[in-house]
Amino acid sequence: MAKRSLLVGNWKMHGDGGDLPVIAAIGEAARRHSAVDVALCLPATLIDRARGVCPGLAIGGQDCHAEPSGAHTGDISAPMLREAGASLVLLGHSERRQDHHEDDATIAAKVRTAAMAGLIHDTVSGTRVLYGGSVTPENAAAMFAQGGVDGFLVGRQSLDADTFTAILALMD
Repeated sequence: MAKRSLLVGNWKMHGDGGDLPVIAAIGEAARRHSAVDVALCLPATLIDRARGVCPGLAIGGQDCHAEPSGAHTGDISAPMLREAGASLVLLGHSERRQDHHEDDATIAAKVRTAAMAGLIHDTVSGTRVLYGGSVTPENAAAMFAQGGVDGFLVGRQSLDADTFTAILALMD
């Protein structure tokens, strides 16, 4: 089976209930461009509500603790993300490494915990290479056309449904 392209929006520390129409618009675009796998990694406070407005869209968390439970004030566990409705989790992001001093061993422990909770193992398409450096519709078109990437991890541009959909359309 050939690898499908993957487009992931990382909303970082943006978004609240007022942004549910944007999430719904992205979900509708994902249905129209069904040849591409699409996911949104949202703040934990939006995961359950996002699943309600986009039942077919893959919704993910942005991080999880390396332990499945415990005395870790303010953290969220992989099982908690799964219960909230997440089907994946973003781990090892450069901002987490920089801001929270996460190293490879920490990320590896998080990966193991997330996998046990049923969040990052992709049994359909295998590993996909995503580019994630300030992706825009303009630079995404050139990168996707030259090959070597299976998709994109989009930050700021994923907050706007029209811009995110433009990137999605060029991948379809």
